[in-house]
Amino acid sequence: MLSDLPEAFFCAAKIGSLGFTTFTNNIVRLARGRPLIALGCVLAAIKLAQFVVDPVPLFYYDSGAYIKNAFESGGGPGRSKVYGWIIWVLCSPFGSLTPLMLAQGAMGGMSAWLLAVNLRRYLGVGSGLAAGAAVLFALDPTQVIAEHLVLTETTALFASVLYISGALAYLRDPSWRLLIALALVGTVLISIKIVYLPLVLVGTVLLPVIVVRRRELVIALAISIGSTVVFHVGYRELMAHWSGGQRVYQEGSGLFLAARVAPILMPVDAIDGRAAQAVRELKEARNAMGGLENLSYHDFQLWNPEGLASRLRLAYGGDDRAADLAASGMARRAILRDPLGYVRLMGWTFRGFFGEALKYESHLENNDGLAVTPQVGPKSMKTISEHFGDVALNNHTLWTPTRRYHLTLGFWCLFQLISPVLGLVGLLLSAPERRWATAVVVLWPVMLLAANCAGGATSSLRYLHPLSFTGLAGLALVVGRLGRR
Repeated sequence: MLSDLPEAFFCAAKIGSLGFTTFTNNIVRLARGRPLIALGCVLAAIKLAQFVVDPVPLFYYDSGAYIKNAFESGGGPGRSKVYGWIIWVLCSPFGSLTPLMLAQGAMGGMSAWLLAVNLRRYLGVGSGLAAGAAVLFALDPTQVIAEHLVLTETTALFASVLYISGALAYLRDPSWRLLIALALVGTVLISIKIVYLPLVLVGTVLLPVIVVRRRELVIALAISIGSTVVFHVGYRELMAHWSGGQRVYQEGSGLFLAARVAPILMPVDAIDGRAAQAVRELKEARNAMGGLENLSYHDFQLWNPEGLASRLRLAYGGDDRAADLAASGMARRAILRDPLGYVRLMGWTFRGFFGEALKYESHLENNDGLAVTPQVGPKSMKTISEHFGDVALNNHTLWTPTRRYHLTLGFWCLFQLISPVLGLVGLLLSAPERRWATAVVVLWPVMLLAANCAGGATSSLRYLHPLSFTGLAGLALVVGRLGRR
């Protein structure tokens, strides 16, 4: 029997070679007549191969909170309940996270395909160049790792790609149906990742203003703003129903914002004596790790038992909603009282992205979920074990093919960081009739970076992930325009 093994391996290799050759020949023939369908087949093959090579789900600190949101009413504050609902729908019938991995891989493939469609249809990039950008995006190391992590990154990116695609379609052919569709997609996007809220609100007003003539502008704005308000109110009502509490975009957002602006908080910003006392105690302590003036330890204020969030909960007798409301109010008053201080915090966060990118080797392992001890907390680990077995138990020690691939190509984060510059160059080189469409692709990552700096307390390299999509679009624009000169 052993003597037959070489012949068996030879036959298997021959069959595999013939299958690959047949697939390649069919794709080449299809590409001549229907290039987008051919590209879709190639991207599907890439994503399927990536899943076959490595089907292992990966876990980060926040992963446990999302899974708790899927199976527990309290869940994780400050984390998307919609993503938790997606996990529940896809995974609970099977007791496995494999359906989520497949869905996120499919979303990554569709995002890559839409990149090519948008480049070709709306930005005037050649078919070959557009397809190349799509394949590069499908192989992007940050996209591949995001598809394996139990985090919102891939789902939020897919929703944002749908929004950008709808915006480009509207700029070419304005219609009230597209405005309503954009309002719906925008609401889904912010339900997954709240940082996109400013971008969606800007798009709600700006898109009609750009393309609609004066006589029809009032109607277009009424449809755009009205449908956005309806969907947002409906979503906030749904959040209140799910959590049994506040009509907010995301539970715990007030505490997150207060931790973010902690360095400029003053007791005078709190109208409630209990909140003012919590701020006063922290300012008097001036702890080397967690003093309110220490720009480097915003996370301390949010998660440490001695931080601002814990002190506010204690001040309000463990009432999370009361603490969150108080935190939200005093954070907003602090921003209005000291806008320059708030801008300074944004600048510190922006510089932090460069600091992390230039020293990416020392940050990526943590971003990928690799650590000495599990990043998922004990309570979340228990929830994961109850529903999915021991999939997360030693996950923090596994050097999976996906993690190795991402760490090997970690320098890609430097491209992501400078990618808005490529977009700006592409805007300068763009044809006048495509300038507004190009501006959408260029301004999106700029606004996203600004939103992350305004609302994010840390400069995590994970936040640069969406910039691959717009960065490759910018690169394709520049190469395409320079190639024609």
